[in-house]
Amino acid sequence: MDQAAGLRRNATDLEAALAGWTWPAAPQATRASLEAGHLATLGELLLRAALARKESRGGHCRTDFPAETTPPRHTVWGQGRDGQPVLREVPVGLAVGVR
Repeated sequence: MDQAAGLRRNATDLEAALAGWTWPAAPQATRASLEAGHLATLGELLLRAALARKESRGGHCRTDFPAETTPPRHTVWGQGRDGQPVLREVPVGLAVGVR
């Protein structure tokens, strides 16, 4: 993941990282196991958000989309009505929690 979602990214590498993404073994009631599950979730969401952002901005460069798009916006994960993660974009300047 560190190569696919590093500062220089592209769809091919991000999609390959998602296809090869593995989850830790079935969670046990230990702190280490719960943390591993949370880190796996965070890693998957990071890869999906990086793949969804089709522009270069700031320190992250999409080599397949080298230009910025306008206007700038935040990419924010939320929870859908079905409990599943939903990715949305919020214009810069608005509070991230605004629905």
